[in-house]
Amino acid sequence: AVNSVKIFIVSFTCQDDVRESKGIRNKKKNIFLFTHLNNMSIFFVLFLFLYNFSTVMFVLLYVELEAEFVVK
Repeated sequence: AVNSVKIFIVSFTCQDDVRESKGIRNKKKNIFLFTHLNNMSIFFVLFLFLYNFSTVMFVLLYVELEAEFVVK
């Protein structure tokens, strides 16, 4: 569950960068943002967990597949 939350935070912080271009630099940028999480995104994820757990799990599973495709 922790890994899914981290992947969700990564895609939430750099969603626009991934859509614009799919170069090697953006892939490294994703990995860099994966290690340096944003505080606002963490509060956003915690709010979603408290609001609706089932919906968040569905979003995490969807974003996890998308993040694996982008990073690889």
